[in-house]
Amino acid sequence: MNAPSPSLAKFRLGHIVATPNALTRLEQDDILAAIQRHQAGDWGDVPEEDRQENELSLPPLFDPQP
Repeated sequence: MNAPSPSLAKFRLGHIVATPNALTRLEQDDILAAIQRHQAGDWGDVPEEDRQENELSLPPLFDPQP
């Protein structure tokens, strides 16, 4: 499987869990790719207002300039 190079993360991940059913039905590479996409701000197929809310919920970016 040729996965695209990961994008920069927009936030740190917390504790990641998966149901036993998901672990038996999904390939590990697919799970990891989905987590990377989510962490990079790919929210999937969601309404625009949900996408905007997700973006507003992100922590502020570190700015080394005062």
